[in-house]
Amino acid sequence: MRKTLALAIVLLQAALLAAGNGVTGLGKAFYDFDELKVNGTTGTPLGGFGAGGIKYNANDGTFAAMLKPPADAYDFKPVKGARIEMTVDGRTTVLKGAKTADGRTDDDALWPTHRVNFGCIDGIEATMTAFSPFDNKDYDNMSLPYAFYEISMANSGDRDAKVSLRFVFPEYVKTWAVASDCTGEKTIRKGGTATARFVVAWYDHTDPELAHYKNLYASPQPIAKHGLEVFSRLKHNAMRLADGMRSSSLPHWLQNQVANTLSAIVINSMYKRDGRVAFAEGQWTCFGTMDQMWLARHIICQAAPFYAWRELEYWARTQMKNGQIHHDMNLMDVGSEREKRSALVAWDDTEHRDYRDIQKWVDLNCGFIISVYEAYRTTGDRESFLRLWPNMKRAADRIKKQVELLGNKEYPLTVDRSENSYDAGGNPDPYNANISAVAYRIMAELSAETGESDKAAEYAEACKTVVKSFADRYIRGRDPMTGKHCENVFSGQELAYHLRLGQMWSQAETDSVISRLNHFYYPCYWGLGYPEGTYDEWTPYLLVHYGGLLLHTGRLDEWMALQKDAYMRQYQDRDRVFDHPLNILPWVGKPKLTSGNIKSKKQYISIPSVWRNYYDLIGYSRDARTKEVWLTPILYNTDRMEGAYFISPETDGTIDAAETANGRTITLRTTNDMHISGYTSATTSAPT
Repeated sequence: MRKTLALAIVLLQAALLAAGNGVTGLGKAFYDFDELKVNGTTGTPLGGFGAGGIKYNANDGTFAAMLKPPADAYDFKPVKGARIEMTVDGRTTVLKGAKTADGRTDDDALWPTHRVNFGCIDGIEATMTAFSPFDNKDYDNMSLPYAFYEISMANSGDRDAKVSLRFVFPEYVKTWAVASDCTGEKTIRKGGTATARFVVAWYDHTDPELAHYKNLYASPQPIAKHGLEVFSRLKHNAMRLADGMRSSSLPHWLQNQVANTLSAIVINSMYKRDGRVAFAEGQWTCFGTMDQMWLARHIICQAAPFYAWRELEYWARTQMKNGQIHHDMNLMDVGSEREKRSALVAWDDTEHRDYRDIQKWVDLNCGFIISVYEAYRTTGDRESFLRLWPNMKRAADRIKKQVELLGNKEYPLTVDRSENSYDAGGNPDPYNANISAVAYRIMAELSAETGESDKAAEYAEACKTVVKSFADRYIRGRDPMTGKHCENVFSGQELAYHLRLGQMWSQAETDSVISRLNHFYYPCYWGLGYPEGTYDEWTPYLLVHYGGLLLHTGRLDEWMALQKDAYMRQYQDRDRVFDHPLNILPWVGKPKLTSGNIKSKKQYISIPSVWRNYYDLIGYSRDARTKEVWLTPILYNTDRMEGAYFISPETDGTIDAAETANGRTITLRTTNDMHISGYTSATTSAPT
C-alpha cells in the first residue's frame, strides 16, 4: 500500500525576488530550446551495480555489452548477432525503433529506463520499456548482471494475429541467458493487447577479481530466472524514478541532464566478491579517485547509500600510515602491462603507489572528511560513522601536518606549493585552503557530537583562522583569484551552502568573490567557456563550484546559462550523452541527433555532481541524524514548481511550491512515512 505524507507550509514572508531574464549573448534560441525525449542515442546503459551492462541501439536494432566493468577499462562492444525478433503470422522482423516525422528514432533514453516505439509491424503496434535493476532496499537485486525488457503489443489490424517474440543471443551459450514469461506463439485478437517480459542475464567467466554476484550464482540462467521473479518490483522502482523526473514542471532538458548522470551506476561501478566497492574515474583507467568522486557522492548517498558507505570503508582501510588518503585504488606499478591497472588494490593495502605523488594533496583528506559527513548526514547511520571516525581524525591530523609543511606564515593555515585534483594546471592553494575550512567546521561539529570537547574547540578555532586568513589573502589581499581553474577558489562556501553549514564568509566577501568570477567567465555570453572549442576546465567542477554559488546567491540567469550550456554541448551531439568526458565539450554548431557511438569509457564519475545543483534548486535537504528537513525551492521565472522529484534513503517524493500574494506555499509528498522534527525555509539558517 502506498503511503503518502503531505506537509503543506505557508510562509508568511515576502516572496523571493526572481532574477530578470537579461541573457543576451547566447541568444533567444538558446532559452527557447527544450526537449522531452532523449532519442537517437545508442541506448541507455542497463545492468546491475558492478556487474557490467548492456545497451540496445534503437537506431539499428543491435546490442552492445560490457561484461566486465568498468567501461573505463573494458567498454561496450557489439554483441554479434544479438537482436529482438517479432514474428507476425509467419513473417519475422528484426525490431528497431520507428522514425518520427523529422527522421529521428522514436525512443527515450532516460536512466534507468529506455523506452522504444517500434511502430506498426504487420498490424501490431509494438513498444518496449527496458530498465535497469534499481533497488536501494535489496542490494543483491541491484548488483546482478541482468537487464529487463517489457514489450507491449496492440493489434490495430483488421484480423486476429499470431505473434511470437524472441531475444536472440546466438554465440554465447555460457555467457548469456534469456528468461521470459512468454514462450511460443500467442494469438492477439483484433483490437486486443498483449505484453511479454524478458530478462537478459550475462556472466563473465574471465573476471580476474571476481564480481560480487559470483557469491550468489554460478551461471547466467538462474540470474535470468530470478529476474523474472522480481520483475514487477524492479519495474516499479525504475518507473518511479524515470516517471518522477518526467512528470515534474521543471524543464525537460534539466530532467534529462540530471537523470542520465546516474548511468554511472552501471558504467563506472565496481563491486568485488570480497566486498570492495569503487567507482572508476572515467577515461584514464583510474579507479576510486577521491578528488573526482566526492563531488558526485551526494546522489550516491541519496539513491544507494550502501555503496557509498562501502567505498568509504575501502578508502579508510587503504589510508596511508601517515594519515594521507590515497588518490586512487589502482595497481600502478605494472610497467607496460597497462591492462593490469584494471585491478584494484587489496582491502588493506595502505602504501600502494598512486599515479602521482599525493603527499601534498590536501584536498584528498578534506574530501574524505566531507564525504563521510555527507553520508552520515544523509543516512543517519551512526554505526558506520563511528567505524570511520578514527580515520577522519587521522585525515584531519594529516591536513594539519601538511599545513605545517606547506603553510604560509603571513596567512595562518593557508598553504603554498600544495597540490590537488587540478592536475591539468592552475593554482591549487586557494582551493585547498577554503575546503579545509569546511573540513575543520565538520570536524568541530562531529567532535562535539562524540563528546571530544577539546578537539571540537581546536577544530572550531582552526576553521575560524583559515576563514579569516583566506579572506585576508585572497579576497582583500594581493593574491590573484582569476586564471585557469579559478572557479574552485570559493568552493568551500558553495559546499557550506549545500550542506546547510551556513555563511562561512560574510555576504560582502561572497559577493566580492562572485563579482570577480563573473567578470572572468561572463556566463551569459560564453556559457561554460570559449565558444571556439574545448576549454581547459572541467564541466562538473564549473557547474558545482561556480554554478552552485550563482544558484545559492540568486544569480539565476548566470546559473541557467552555465547549466543549459553544458546540456546543449552534450545532448546536441548524441554520441556524447553516455560518453561525456571531464573537459568542457566544444560547442555544437550543427546538431547530431543520431548516434553511431556505442562507447562509454569517457563517462566521468564527477558528472553526477549536477544532482547537488538539482537538490538545491528544488530545495530539498535532510539531516537524517536529527530528522530535520530544509524546504527551500528556488522558482526561476515562474510562480510555481510542481512535482519536483527527489530520492533519499528513507523514501522518494515530490515538492510543490507556489508564490502567492500572501507568501509561499510548499507541499512535500513522500511515498513512505517520514518523521520530521523540524523544518526551515531559510536558505542558510539551521532548522529549529
